[in-house]
Amino acid sequence: GMGGGGMGGPNPHRDLGQLVRKLALHASGEGNGLPPEQGAKLLPVLQTLATAEGMTAEEAEVKKAEIEALLTPEQTAALAALELPRPQRGGPGGPGGMAAPPEGGAPGGEDRRAAMRARMLETPYVKKLYDEKVAADPGFAADEEKQSEFFRSLRGQLSPFLSGPNQEALQQLASSLAIPQ
Repeated sequence: GMGGGGMGGPNPHRDLGQLVRKLALHASGEGNGLPPEQGAKLLPVLQTLATAEGMTAEEAEVKKAEIEALLTPEQTAALAALELPRPQRGGPGGPGGMAAPPEGGAPGGEDRRAAMRARMLETPYVKKLYDEKVAADPGFAADEEKQSEFFRSLRGQLSPFLSGPNQEALQQLASSLAIPQ
């Protein structure tokens, strides 16, 4: 197979995020809302996604399978046929919000790395882990190599629903399924 983390390879976080975004689009379509009994089963799964800060690839695969198990074959086919809007390129967050800068530094590489670190540190979960790392190893705060490795390792552990279009779709879908009290 083809190794690497390119856009075409398997990526459980991306796949889960796309499933939720497609489901939100499908549920908001005219006459395509989810039946209340199906929504009642889906809502607890979505609520666990909304509160998770960390998520391994394996956890993302499990959550995706849980959602897919609640869908009918017709819904699965409809979701497969949906095209998601393409993200805007070149915005402040770049594609996907937390894109990794190229290794070796293209022009502005250090600035992009610093911007990515700053964005990641805005996430309370990441900030907590970072502060714990600094407390355990005071030299960590000044060691660029250790910090780069720390942030690189975290990218694969964060929930795809912390920010951006995945978070918006999850909130929209969950609120559309919430049963009025």
